[in-house]
Amino acid sequence: MTTSRKIYSLLALIVLWGTALTGCVDKSDDISEPTVPDFVLKPEAELLSIADLKAKYDLYTPNAVKIETDEQIRGIISMDDSQGSLYKTAIIYDPISKEAIRMQFNSSYPFRQGSEVVMNIKGLNVFHSTGAHILGAQQYTNNKGNDYLLGIPYQTISKVLSLGNDTPITEVTMEELKANYADYVNLMVKIKNVEFKNQDITYADNDESREHFIEDANGEDIKVRVSGYEKFASQKVRQGKFDFVGMVSIFKTSGGNVSENDMQLAIRNLNDFEDASN
Repeated sequence: MTTSRKIYSLLALIVLWGTALTGCVDKSDDISEPTVPDFVLKPEAELLSIADLKAKYDLYTPNAVKIETDEQIRGIISMDDSQGSLYKTAIIYDPISKEAIRMQFNSSYPFRQGSEVVMNIKGLNVFHSTGAHILGAQQYTNNKGNDYLLGIPYQTISKVLSLGNDTPITEVTMEELKANYADYVNLMVKIKNVEFKNQDITYADNDESREHFIEDANGEDIKVRVSGYEKFASQKVRQGKFDFVGMVSIFKTSGGNVSENDMQLAIRNLNDFEDASN
């Protein structure tokens, strides 16, 4: 898809002082320095897509697998814990392979949803648990015999992650988004001139998630799901018309093929609501 290719090219933080990686890595002269202190881009490191990472390591064994070689992955923060939806966790999405992996931390995660990242993953452990692929510090077993990954210490995050620019926002109509939803999953989109169907309600309540619908002037609507743990959960929803910027995601509660009915928009924070434009 054109949008994904544009995002892929914008993720070209893989050059150290103008020296390009070889192989399948895109070459670019427009390289900015990492904004996180102490992070070192490694031209000699193998660049893996998240799909390659999952294929390379046997993630379905009972034990975590430690990454012993210089390797890097890159992608987009598709979900974070800044608003309480996740706990000490971020989900990194690769728009090219359309695969995601979870990062486990031992403190609140500092980077916001929609940011692009490059990760040095040597020394981390890969683990598979409850259907999710996880990167973390090391494996441990609790007193109930359950295996987990310890979170990556906050003080080492700067050596693991590079915070890049926010990903570009694709402007779409609600009709376009619903017709081609699979092309937009885990991407930031902007839908103009919409409103909540029910405006006499709060975003969520009593730590329980709540589903809302926003609609456009043509009566097309899309689901917006809000966690009860969001900091703004008790506030009344945005009143009147607005432009909405959000992350497209899939929320599945049952088996079967994914359809547009499983699509939802994720709210990062209240700044994602902008005054309506023409």
